[in-house]
Amino acid sequence: MTKQRMKQILIFVAVMAGSFFFLGWADSLDDIKQKAKDLRSIQADFVQEKHMKILIKPLISEGKLYFSYPQSLRWEYTHPIQSLLVMHNEDIKRYVMSSEGMIEDGSAALQAMQVFLQEIISWIQGDFEKNPDFTAELQPGGIIFLTPKDPAMMNFIEKIALKLTDTPGIIESTTIYESPTTYTLIRFKNTKINEPIADSVFQTH
Repeated sequence: MTKQRMKQILIFVAVMAGSFFFLGWADSLDDIKQKAKDLRSIQADFVQEKHMKILIKPLISEGKLYFSYPQSLRWEYTHPIQSLLVMHNEDIKRYVMSSEGMIEDGSAALQAMQVFLQEIISWIQGDFEKNPDFTAELQPGGIIFLTPKDPAMMNFIEKIALKLTDTPGIIESTTIYESPTTYTLIRFKNTKINEPIADSVFQTH
């Protein structure tokens, strides 16, 4: 795996968690793919916890997620630091808080984000096995494990665990394990499925 490819993977992991929100309860990955075909929109709040051995308490962030079929995604951190990632009609923009307020981030990292947000669309359809970088396994109890195929990547990401709820289209939590003592946990709540979302939610001007 090239250094550029590894960099893209790591950037992807920072924003990928929201993509798994579009799953549903099922007995197999094929069942999930079939159930996902009925999903057209999702709205939810989330709480993100960053756990590290050197931290006495985890770092807590809060935010909101919006998705509208087929290509619109808004991942927004609202507390304690505001930032915004929006994808709409294959166009992606990121905004970060500065002393002058929210400003657009035009860094080269956006290119990597766009590549993988496009791939997330496939995962929204429940097509995990299409992803060339991870092996997907659905285990009893409604947990999906994603494991990197490349050993080099496992130095940065050991695995990703997705805990499904009993309701198709809703996931309880996503955990990204970087090491035995470092992981990011994202819990979703106040979920709404297939309710109208205004186009303005995905517009940044």
